[in-house]
Amino acid sequence: MVTNIRIVISITLVFVITFSALAIIENQKEIFVGKEQFFLNDFSKEYTIFMVGSSQIGAIDVTQVENLVTSEKSLEIYNLVKKSDTPAKRLKDLEGIILSKPDLVLYGISYRDFSFPHQETTILPNPQHIMSSKIYSNFEDVIPSDPKSLTGSILTGLIFQNFQEPTTSTNPFYQPPINDTSVSDSKIRSDEDLPATIWNDLAETEKNMDALHKIISKLQDKEIKIVIFTLPLHSYYLETLSDYQKNNFLVFKNDLKNKYNLEIYEFEGKYIELDVWRDPIHMILNKNVTIFNSDIANIINIEMES
Repeated sequence: MVTNIRIVISITLVFVITFSALAIIENQKEIFVGKEQFFLNDFSKEYTIFMVGSSQIGAIDVTQVENLVTSEKSLEIYNLVKKSDTPAKRLKDLEGIILSKPDLVLYGISYRDFSFPHQETTILPNPQHIMSSKIYSNFEDVIPSDPKSLTGSILTGLIFQNFQEPTTSTNPFYQPPINDTSVSDSKIRSDEDLPATIWNDLAETEKNMDALHKIISKLQDKEIKIVIFTLPLHSYYLETLSDYQKNNFLVFKNDLKNKYNLEIYEFEGKYIELDVWRDPIHMILNKNVTIFNSDIANIINIEMES
């Protein structure tokens, strides 16, 4: 009797999991099709700018930036922000970006993109980990490299998709926050679980550093101008970073400057005195917060004139 009950339960679970998986795949198919359709648009009529990065660049208001750009050229800016983005993930979009032929790509980077280990270590990346990563890279369009993260994001999207604002034509992959407001400095400092203090995966660091090199190199090969800017951080986050992490980031940025002869604009600690923070790494998206948008517009003004 007990055995029969277990069999029935097992069969039921198989059906539930199967149909749930089919629903998830169908949902993701629509998302991927939407992304492909975006890159098929005709961007040749205006001076086109793609802003690329994680949710940290979600605080950039495209409309404000466009209004602050002084060029008389017909201009269109797209904020291609994607949650939890990294250079390794963005590399998968590179073909679409290249086919779109933007005039300028602004890439926002920060420590989280590379997860530099908090302390100096003599531990080398696990050879088995590296080998499995290489195997996965050959099938990355079929098998997700981070199934747990992907499953979580898919399920979250399925559950909350009806409660979020839709994406816009200038923010095609991101749903901007509604009524974004800042939180107190004391609340931000109460966060005792900042990931920067526990990073220790050298293989992950190297993978994303290598991916950014590939992105820059391929864009320049196609004569698409790319500019790097570092993303703003709350003072508490900067305080938790070790000297080892800061030095690694500095060395990496200098290497990019020298190797590719590109400009890197620095904003890491520029807004630490302002009450504009949602959490340690995200500024709020609010029409009254204009300083970051103004600085991004200044970058565009400089680059369009050069």
